[in-house]
Amino acid sequence: MIASPHDGLAKLTFAQVEHARGELRAIVGRCGARPPAHQPAVRERKIGPQAKDMMMTIAEQFREEGRQEARQQRIEEGRQEGRQEALLFLLRQRFPDAVTPQIEQRVAAAPRALLHAWISRLLSAATLAELLDD
Repeated sequence: MIASPHDGLAKLTFAQVEHARGELRAIVGRCGARPPAHQPAVRERKIGPQAKDMMMTIAEQFREEGRQEARQQRIEEGRQEGRQEALLFLLRQRFPDAVTPQIEQRVAAAPRALLHAWISRLLSAATLAELLDD
């Protein structure tokens, strides 16, 4: 076993690296699905233990990066929903009869920068039309 996945990279042949890349693409293409039990042993015999370690490390990095990106996206989506809900709540408080389903749809479709602009004009706008004037 090598100390770091990078320690053995210089010892790998070009063919081993290319084969490992192909195997890694196949693994990533399956989106993390586990191969049948006999395939890891066959793969290790074909590409060698160093390339296998490198592949596993790279695959683990890809999975972790994917998890982090998905987590960050869920956080941002939650924040966006919170902004939308807060703005709609405040609009209903300030302009109780003016918030229609069309206004709700417009708020739901608005990007973050536009929501911030509307929120910042909430106290100074005399009418809902003035507030939502893009």
